[in-house]
Amino acid sequence: MQNMNEQNDVAMLVAGAVIGAALMYLFDPRLGNSRRAMLRDQLMGKTNTMEDLFDYKSQHVSNRAQGAAARVQRTLDELAAQADSMHR
Repeated sequence: MQNMNEQNDVAMLVAGAVIGAALMYLFDPRLGNSRRAMLRDQLMGKTNTMEDLFDYKSQHVSNRAQGAAARVQRTLDELAAQADSMHR
């Protein structure tokens, strides 16, 4: 049990060091502004890419659903025509 606590302590220490280093990197008085702007631009680019992908996928699903609905409608129309011809 003590070994697990020691591992957790080491993991917390490493996580704290990484977070601290990232904050120092981003809030550096000399280059922090440009680094934050670059990070913001990269995140916005990724967000736009994800939005484009979502739009593409949702259009694809919509097209597939419309195609399936058209096939069902055609089948129903054919069955109705067959039933109509049998009753004449």
